[in-house]
Amino acid sequence: MSNQAIQLVREDILSITEEKLKQMTNAGLLKRARKAIDKGDVPTLSLDDELTLTANFADEHTVVWQKDIGIAQTSCTCPAPMCRHRVQVVLSYREQFDNPEVELTSPHLITVEDLTQFAGKNLLPLAKKLAHNGILLKLNPSTHCPTVNMPMASVQFWGGENLHEATCDCLQKQHCEHILLAGLAYATLDQEPTQAIEFLFDKSQITALLTDKVNHKKSNKENNKESQAKQNATEDFVKVKENNKSSIALTDNLNNELLHKPSYQLHPQEQLLFTKILTHGAVGGYTRHERLFDDVQVLLKKTKELWLQQILADLINWLKSYEHRRSDFTLSVGFEIISDYLLRSLTRNNPKLITNSLGVGIKHETPISTARLTSLGCRLSVIEDDEGTKINSKVILADNSQTLLVHNHTWSHHQGQSFYQLPKHKLNSRITLEQLACGQLTCHRAKRMANHEIKLNTTRVTYNQVLPQTANWQDITANIGYQSITQLKEVIKQRPISILQGRYSQPNFAVLTIKSVIEHGYDPVHQSYVAIVTDLDDTPFVIKRQHRAFVPDALQALALAFNHFKDDRPAYVSGTFSEVNNIFTLDPWAVVTDKLYVIDCFNINTSNDNDNQASIQDSHLIDTAFMNVSATSKTQQLLETLKNELSAIIFQGTASSSLTNLRHSIAQLESFGFTQLAKVTNVADNNKPLSNSDIMQLICMIGLYLECG
Repeated sequence: MSNQAIQLVREDILSITEEKLKQMTNAGLLKRARKAIDKGDVPTLSLDDELTLTANFADEHTVVWQKDIGIAQTSCTCPAPMCRHRVQVVLSYREQFDNPEVELTSPHLITVEDLTQFAGKNLLPLAKKLAHNGILLKLNPSTHCPTVNMPMASVQFWGGENLHEATCDCLQKQHCEHILLAGLAYATLDQEPTQAIEFLFDKSQITALLTDKVNHKKSNKENNKESQAKQNATEDFVKVKENNKSSIALTDNLNNELLHKPSYQLHPQEQLLFTKILTHGAVGGYTRHERLFDDVQVLLKKTKELWLQQILADLINWLKSYEHRRSDFTLSVGFEIISDYLLRSLTRNNPKLITNSLGVGIKHETPISTARLTSLGCRLSVIEDDEGTKINSKVILADNSQTLLVHNHTWSHHQGQSFYQLPKHKLNSRITLEQLACGQLTCHRAKRMANHEIKLNTTRVTYNQVLPQTANWQDITANIGYQSITQLKEVIKQRPISILQGRYSQPNFAVLTIKSVIEHGYDPVHQSYVAIVTDLDDTPFVIKRQHRAFVPDALQALALAFNHFKDDRPAYVSGTFSEVNNIFTLDPWAVVTDKLYVIDCFNINTSNDNDNQASIQDSHLIDTAFMNVSATSKTQQLLETLKNELSAIIFQGTASSSLTNLRHSIAQLESFGFTQLAKVTNVADNNKPLSNSDIMQLICMIGLYLECG
C-alpha cells in the first residue's frame, strides 16, 4: 500500500481481531487463511478516496470491501458465500499496522444512525414482522462478550458498538433482523448494564425508537458520553418485571381476572374440550376426545399461540400415558398442565403479555448456521407401556452465548439388552450418546426450536462433529453458572412467575461452583448418594441422586467424583435445583472435580479411573432424615391437599367424584384468609353442585397460589 493509502485508514477492519474473525466466520476458514498467508499468499491491497479496499490475489480472485459494511456483505469473485480470501484481507490489512490492540466498547453506545445504516431497506420490515405481536429480549452483560437472547436466536456483540462485528446463531450469522433488534435494545440504554435486563418490543415501538424518539442519544460518537438519559425513549418500550413486587401486582391482576372473567378467555372449542375432560376424567383417555383436540389444535395454529399448542400436546401425551398404562404416568401432572393452560389464557386480552405467556408471534423453529455447544450433562429415563420399553435421553448443551439448548432423543430398548450399553447408543452413524454427553459439539444447519430444543441435521455426517471437552467450566456465567446459592436465588427472585415466561426446556437447570465438601456418602434408606457441599460464599447445599436400575453406575460416578475432590482446584456441579423445607438441593447431571463425570453416562468398567476401588461399597453411610422433616406451613399443606384432590377429580371425572373433601379443604383455607375461593364458586353452598366452570376456576386459583408460594 502507498503512503497516501496508509494515511487513509479503515478503522472498522483494523478492529477485527483474530478472535472476532473466528466468531464472525469459523475456525476452519481462519486456519486456512492464516496458513495461506504464512506460505506467502498475501493479497495486493489498495484503498481509494472513498475508503473502498480492493484486494487482488494471485489466483486472480478479487475482494472489494466498501466502507460501512461488514465482512459478510463484502464481495469476492470466488463463488463461496464466505471465503478465505475475505479473511486473508483482514489478516493482511491488520499486519500492515502491526496488529494493533483493540479496546472493546459497549453496545449501549450504538446510535440511531448506526441502526438505520445497518438496517438498510431490507432488515427493518423483517424486524417489524418478527416483533409484530411483541418479542422478548434478554440482555446479558458479560466481560467475555455482551449477549442478547431471544426465543429464536442469540446475538453476541464481539465488536461492542460495531453492529457489523455482531454475530447471530441464525443461518444469516451476520446482518440479520435479530442483530438489529438486539442493537435496538442496547440503544435504549444510556449506560452499560451491570446485570441482566429484559425488554419487550412490539412493531410500533421499533418504529418510534428508530425515528425521533431516541434522538436524545446524539449521532456524533464523540458526544455519546455527555448524552442525557433517553426519558422519552424509555416510555416507548416495556421493561419486563425485575423484582417480586411486579410479580405480586401481576398475580393480583390474575386474581381479578378469575373473579370477573369466569370464561377464562377460552374459545368455545377450548371450553367444550375442558368440560368434556373434566366430566369424564383421564380414565376416558385421549381417543374419546380426539376430535375435540383436533378442533383446538386447528384453532391454536390460527391464533399462533405456540405455548398453548405445546401445553395441549403435553395434555395429549398425559392422557395417552394413562391409556397405554405407561410407567411415566403421574396423577398430579394433569392438574399442572390444565392449570398452566387456563392461567395463560387469561393473558389473551393483554397485548404486552401474549408473546411471553402464549407464544404469539414466536417462530416455531429457526435454522442455525453453525453452533459450538458444550455438554453440561445428560439424563436418561425409561418409558414402559403396552408397546414395549423406550429410552429417552436429554443432553443439556450451552452455546457460546450462554444459552441452554436441549437435545432430546428417544429409541426402543429391546428385552435382553444391557443397560450398561445405553451410553453407547448411536445418535447418528458417527456420534454416540456418550460422546455427545461428554463432549463439545460443532453442528451445522441444525434447527433451534422455540422451547430451546435443538434438532441436529443428519443429512450429512460432516454436519455434526464431537470432540472431548476439557471440562473447564470457569467461563460459564450469565444465566447458567453461579458462584453462590445467594446469586442464583437473586436471579430466580427477579424472574416473573412461570405463566408469564416462555415454556423453555429445563428452566430450573444451573451450574454451581463447589468450594468445599463437608460430607458425602450413601443413604441406604432412600437408596441415594448424597453430598453436602458449600458454594464460594460458604453456604451449604445438598447434591442428591437416587438409584435408578437403568443407570447402574450413576451413584458410583458421584462417589468417584467426590473422592477426587481437592480444595486447590475448581469444582462444579450441574443439574436441576429445588428448595424444599428451606434446604437447597440439586439433582446432579454432571460433576467436575479431577475430570468430567456425566452421571447417567458413566460406566465403571470402561472408565479410565485409576482409583476405582473408591466405590459405593467403600463409602461411609449418611443419614438424610433431616431433609425429610416437613417445615411447610399449614396453608401450604392445605394448598397441596387441594391440588391432590383436584388432581383426583381430573383423573376420575366430576361425574364420578365426591366433592365433600374438596369443600372441607376450601373451608379450612378460608379460615386462613383465602376468601376468594368461595366467592368464585358455589363451594360454600352444599345444596348446589359444583359445575365444571367452578372446578376450572379452582384449578386456576390453586395453581396460581402454589406458583406464588
